[in-house]
Amino acid sequence: MRSGAYIFICILCLLLFSRCGCNRDDQEIVPRLPIVTEVLSDENSPWYIDRSAYPTYRSLLPVGVYGTDESCLSMLETLLELDAFDNITGDEGADGIKDFAGEYFSLIYRRIIPDSVRIQTIRNLARLMQGDSTYMPAKILLITSDTVSITAMEDIGHLVEDSKLGIKAVSVLHEGNLYMQSLLEKARETNKDKSGTIGVLAPGETILAGGYTSLSRNAYVAVQDFSPGITPSLDNPDYPIVNELIPAYFFNYSRAEIFYRGSRYEPSFMQVLSTENKIRYCITSLMEQLRKGGRSPLKYLILGEGSLVKYEGLIIESLNMLRNYRKNGQYVYRHLIEPMVEIIQPQKETAKLVYRILRDDCVAAFRATPCRIIINSNVPTDLTKYPLLNVCIDH
Repeated sequence: MRSGAYIFICILCLLLFSRCGCNRDDQEIVPRLPIVTEVLSDENSPWYIDRSAYPTYRSLLPVGVYGTDESCLSMLETLLELDAFDNITGDEGADGIKDFAGEYFSLIYRRIIPDSVRIQTIRNLARLMQGDSTYMPAKILLITSDTVSITAMEDIGHLVEDSKLGIKAVSVLHEGNLYMQSLLEKARETNKDKSGTIGVLAPGETILAGGYTSLSRNAYVAVQDFSPGITPSLDNPDYPIVNELIPAYFFNYSRAEIFYRGSRYEPSFMQVLSTENKIRYCITSLMEQLRKGGRSPLKYLILGEGSLVKYEGLIIESLNMLRNYRKNGQYVYRHLIEPMVEIIQPQKETAKLVYRILRDDCVAAFRATPCRIIINSNVPTDLTKYPLLNVCIDH
């Protein structure tokens, strides 16, 4: 269970996002964007937030969610699924009742133009804070996009601070990193071994943008690019299947999961098709990094890509199979994988934090009616992949 001190630190860090981004110098001061002033003071702006009309009774207002990729949908599914607290006492521990039962959610899910991330972010968050004829203003802002978290959290901090509405903004990427830092700090305080490796499975663009740089200051971090869109194959230089590692990938060879010519272990061509096999490929590739680098054993694994939350069981199974994998009678990876690797799910930790904030600020809905979700999106999406979300959408 997390201590009260950690919760305080999390909330304090959220309030200070305007001064400390993911990969910015801690001393760098980011000037306020003109769009922040516009949405708060220009009544003729289409994004103007009329703060005088903002509801004072906020428990019935929606949770505002902003995303630029499909991770926003998996985050909503995580929120709807969460049962980590006793909803009477607020103590940790499942009580059989979903923690966000009766909450309303407003989602803006839109692709973003790379060279105007900061301006588009403020405009979209202003929409959530405005509300309109179909949904009420948001009582909290949840940022699921890694790109936005890395690029625009200082601007979001300016927006919520200058609005003086008492709204908090929470980032999935930042909360995952804060939670990881808290585990490292706890290990130091209890004099536990500090030499374990932190593994990360995350989109390549998040890794390249420095999304996990802060963790490397206190531990060795091994990162592996993963997204459902990767295509590992024998002839893909970015995601190469290595012939001698084929037995260690532990692929499922059913027709829908992999395509190959020749024999399984000596193919003339091989390409991974299913998400499950892509995960197996990436887990083995991550362990190869540790083996070649002579690193300390894997102790933590951060699931930094949204869809991975559904595959924790497969990931644990893959780690166990690699730990027991032998070649020529010798264990290959056993010394590189702790017997109990701790799986870190940033989305789940963020959902817990949002619950605590709503409860501590006395703005949790606790309705007896079903959840309701309104989606504002221009991205075609197969919502059947998200059964809880699909049921709650206000069509």
